Amino acid sequence: MRLAATLASGLPPDSRCMMHLAGQKLPEKTLMDAAAVDALHRIEWRLIGCPGSRPPDSILAALTDHDTGDAGNVQSFDSPEDFEAALAAMKGG
Repeated sequence: MRLAATLASGLPPDSRCMMHLAGQKLPEKTLMDAAAVDALHRIEWRLIGCPGSRPPDSILAALTDHDTGDAGNVQSFDSPEDFEAALAAMKGG
């Protein structure tokens, strides 16, 4: 247990384990890059945008949007037998 704790304490903040513990889905650098691009898009829209046009969509909001309601095609199984049964059902057997 001590070895596992020692190894875990040396993980970088953008590792999957540390991001999971912090409740993050994406690395901070990705979020900061998306925020910077959004700011540049808003500046460009204000300077060059046509009157009456809507502002550009936010990349940061698209990355962090939790209201999609769809978890994708991800399934998890409690046992290999459950997996095999679901696989057989998908194949039509």
